Amino acid sequence: MKLVAITTIVALIANSASAPVIVKPQSDVKTRHIIPVTDVGCGGDVLDPSDTAEAKKKMIRWDRAGNKVDQKNWHPEYYNGTVWYLCNCKLFWRDGAPEEELNQVEQILSETCGPAHTGWVWSKPWQKAYNVASVKTISGKKPPHLCPRHCMWAHIGD
Repeated sequence: MKLVAITTIVALIANSASAPVIVKPQSDVKTRHIIPVTDVGCGGDVLDPSDTAEAKKKMIRWDRAGNKVDQKNWHPEYYNGTVWYLCNCKLFWRDGAPEEELNQVEQILSETCGPAHTGWVWSKPWQKAYNVASVKTISGKKPPHLCPRHCMWAHIGD
């Protein structure tokens, strides 16, 4: 009951503000999912649900083809106005985007931010961030500025 009330308030704030909202997960959020969630953030954009689903499908196909995100790097998948992207902050490990994890991220963001809203899920134990954003929001930004601080190798000029 408490989580539902908090989630509703956060969703209302996220809908009315263009600045991201950071939500500290309640203990039951951490235990309902295999992803050890540290933080959840909500953006201010509402996305086309079909575009969001297609971008996620592209990420799943990319993962099933055996691809991995290199260490200290990111991987985006775009569909029309939506992008799903994964930040791998690990120093020595390439990481995938398993469907089960993406489904959980979608569920967490839907419960916390509202269906088809932009947002992100950060797992400090896994050193991994999952992001759903609008293409217009990330357009023109360099990858190190899209992932958690110190996640990616710094590039000259960034």
